[in-house]
Amino acid sequence: MKKLLITAGVVGMSITALAACGETEVSQVDKSEENTASAEEADTEEVDAEATEEDVANLEDELFKVGDTVSIDGVEITITNAEFTEPAEYSSPEGKVLTLDVEVENNSDDKAMVDDTEFSLYDENGSLQDKYYSYDEMAISGSINGGRNNSGKLYYDVTEQDAPYELTYNPMFVWDSVEITFEIDVD
Repeated sequence: MKKLLITAGVVGMSITALAACGETEVSQVDKSEENTASAEEADTEEVDAEATEEDVANLEDELFKVGDTVSIDGVEITITNAEFTEPAEYSSPEGKVLTLDVEVENNSDDKAMVDDTEFSLYDENGSLQDKYYSYDEMAISGSINGGRNNSGKLYYDVTEQDAPYELTYNPMFVWDSVEITFEIDVD
């Protein structure tokens, strides 16, 4: 009987804890020079915990561009640059090396893990592009405390094309499944 009461208590607390978890907030952040308001007053297309699943899906369906900042539960992700770079001296990629510069700012109170494994790059045919691991500098990876930031790079061995690539980001730090897509146009 004692085990049954303990089990029922643990199950009840687990259900309560999971019910307290809200929807993931996803928003596009306006980082223009004209925007000098605080983060709480920033002009955003905010999707809050009371938003419908359709609202979240609409923002997830949006294609963000290089330079756009997307906030997911207070963690802002920006792809700041995309360019083809020379391969490492002793490594020959099958295609060209595409390097993406990433900036992350954690405006939440919690730690957030951001890692290159959360990003996937696709060509115009929807084919997944391989990561490129031959540089001395590692791709972005780290746990970022609240109020802190990090920057790093993503490296891909890509087939050259005229059309933009699509970079998807599936963060591990959220409870529900969120996918944000960036259109990567390389000049």
